[in-house]
Amino acid sequence: MGQRDSMKKNETLLTELFELDELTACQELAEKLMAAGAKSSAPYYYWVKVELEKESPNYLNAKRCLQLGQKRSAEKGRLYFLFGQLMEEEGRYDLALHYYEQGQGDEQADLAQAKLLFLLEEDLPKAKILLENLAIPTAESCYFLAAIALEEGEYLQGISLLSPICNTEFEEDCFELLCRLYIAFGEGEKALPYLKTLTEKAADPIGYMSEYAQLLQDLKQDLAAAQAWCSYHNSLQLPQMSQDRIFLEKAQDFYALGLHEGALFFCEQANRHQLSVEGLRMQTKLYKVTGALDKVEDCLQEMAQFYPGMDIAAFSSSMEKNNPEDE
Repeated sequence: MGQRDSMKKNETLLTELFELDELTACQELAEKLMAAGAKSSAPYYYWVKVELEKESPNYLNAKRCLQLGQKRSAEKGRLYFLFGQLMEEEGRYDLALHYYEQGQGDEQADLAQAKLLFLLEEDLPKAKILLENLAIPTAESCYFLAAIALEEGEYLQGISLLSPICNTEFEEDCFELLCRLYIAFGEGEKALPYLKTLTEKAADPIGYMSEYAQLLQDLKQDLAAAQAWCSYHNSLQLPQMSQDRIFLEKAQDFYALGLHEGALFFCEQANRHQLSVEGLRMQTKLYKVTGALDKVEDCLQEMAQFYPGMDIAAFSSSMEKNNPEDE
């Protein structure tokens, strides 16, 4: 009885040392217990866990340690899980699946098997069953269940899995997948706040900024879309590109979509970077289209000041006949 209690205490200590990131002490204790012929799987499990955390793990020693643990311990589930992890590291996915299957019933092994089945696109129904049977669902297991739901067109199911997670904590992958589910379900407007959060908190937000701006544009949220696109272009920091040309082209894109406020916003941005006849002409016409008639005369005067040779009267007359996109 005393020996069993001692082993339990050592198992608890191994877990605590690993979780506290005291990896050297954890591995040293595991070595002592293995040298004493430990029958529990814990020392073998944690020795390998620590080894895999190293910059250059000794995979051969890790395999030997797991083999020894399998001979001595009746608790093989989590050891099979680590065998599967080693096989994944080596790209031997068939063997990894075999070991995960051997460790069935161990939550880590079942989750790892489901993830690998999904990523290999081998057996989604089996992956789904494994995930649904986990005793304690995690953000990771919910993510993969939602990813399967997206593949199967069960968008609401995926949304219901991820919404509680995304409303309480920031998990980049979950936020990104929830956005895709909402968009696929035809409720892109509900994806906006999550996509906006991704532009603020993601490790690499640039791509999300582009998606956010595009979604605003698709939803015809005119000025908001233009401002989002502007933030995206500014974040690219590409000095070799002409900002005024980028913004003028985007203004034309917005005008073609009937998003006049956004077109005007970009036109004004372009002219702040570099005044041009094209930019001023388009801005003047857009003021008229958007009803900002009080600004039309100011813009015409600005054109006359910067381009004294230009026939302002003729241009003003032509505005009655042409659209900005015709220029």
